Amino acid sequence: ITMEDIIAARSILENSIKKTPCLRSKMSSQFGMELYLKNEAMQTTGSFKDRGARYTLLKLTKEERINGVVAASLGNHAIALAYHGYDLGIPITLIMPLITPTMKIKAYDHPDMVAGAGTMGLEIVEQIPDLDACIIPVGGGGLIAGCAVAIKFLVPTCKIIGVEAEACANYTAAVKSGTPTYTNPNPSLAEGLSIPMVGSNSFATAAKYVDKIVTVREDSIALAILRLVEQEKSIIEGAGAVGLAALLEDSCPELQGKKVVVTLCGGNIDTPALGKVLDRGLVADKRLIKFVAVISDKPGGLSDFTTLISSIGITIKDIFHERAWLNGDVFSVKVRTELLQN
Repeated sequence: ITMEDIIAARSILENSIKKTPCLRSKMSSQFGMELYLKNEAMQTTGSFKDRGARYTLLKLTKEERINGVVAASLGNHAIALAYHGYDLGIPITLIMPLITPTMKIKAYDHPDMVAGAGTMGLEIVEQIPDLDACIIPVGGGGLIAGCAVAIKFLVPTCKIIGVEAEACANYTAAVKSGTPTYTNPNPSLAEGLSIPMVGSNSFATAAKYVDKIVTVREDSIALAILRLVEQEKSIIEGAGAVGLAALLEDSCPELQGKKVVVTLCGGNIDTPALGKVLDRGLVADKRLIKFVAVISDKPGGLSDFTTLISSIGITIKDIFHERAWLNGDVFSVKVRTELLQN
């Protein structure tokens, strides 16, 4: 993928894809840097996939448009294709298997998909022209490949840092072997990055420009989602939060005092899952804790226990009694308590 490909994509997409904000973060002082967040969750379908999907569909021949498109996806790619296919009158058939096969990578790795994704890199430089580093999530590799080409062309000194989940470090595996390598993906909060093998086109392009790759733990991803909700008032999915997770793990100490852009690539997180993820984040932040105590089972015993807890300004989130499994006298009860520190 070349800069010319990305410029061509930009000219076609300019009036149909949102230019998402790239705003200074309230967390800048916390990390000791000028931190900016490029929020692609504000795209029409909630992720950067709008860019590549629409551009690829617009470049189809008349015959290809009539025949339609078949694609497999973990979610965001499918949503983007469905929306833009409907908008352009192109039939779209989507396959969302329970276990994603390796062959699905081809859709993410298509040159037009990568070029479309690269338009985000152009926007970043327009919005923050003197940036020192850009942190980008890595799954199939299309986003980092396209953005790296654009950013490095315009700001050669800018460091490109890729972030992937430890649960599926396919780019790291490719770097070690020198070629895209199958990696067994494990369940992850960053499910959008759980792709078994980085795309061959994307890897060949990105390898020339990416300066550093880091992996992040699941608890850090959960904490990053929590931080974004609480401090930025933004709901971002796990795949979109890995860049902030890398900063929370202090994986990039060289960025202290620098001007850094973190890309939030999407915000399509299931509502039922969000509560569980936020709880995981609270645990990682040591604000949600659990302990077991044995107290009197006589009248007033539980009241004394809860009064003691409230006296130190902590909220009881959940409390469970266990009488039958207590190895002791029948006048005591085991209570398992979850406490939330505000």
